[in-house]
Amino acid sequence: IWHEICNALIYAYPAFRRGTADGSGSHGISSKVWRDAFEDSIELQNLLDTAESQTEGVIAKGIRALRMMADGYTSREIGEQMETSANNVTAWISKARKYLKSNPELTELKNATL
Repeated sequence: IWHEICNALIYAYPAFRRGTADGSGSHGISSKVWRDAFEDSIELQNLLDTAESQTEGVIAKGIRALRMMADGYTSREIGEQMETSANNVTAWISKARKYLKSNPELTELKNATL
């Protein structure tokens, strides 16, 4: 379930920011749902900021890579920007996800969104 939520955030967030092709941005969803999603997104970003500042090395790189994926970059593109291989990026993301999964604040946010 955790990976499905992470993947949903990674792939849905760029679509959330872009809106619909006609520019309305509504996707047929009520403004309250959009507002709640936006607030959850802000809370998630704040938690990621905190987690990134509390970590170093591979986990911090993994959190940065997760953010880049949320912006629509592929592992290969992230690797090019971070001057490493796509396989390293994938490994960093895996370690960052394990770390984030063990974070009780993120677990609470995950449970609140289910």
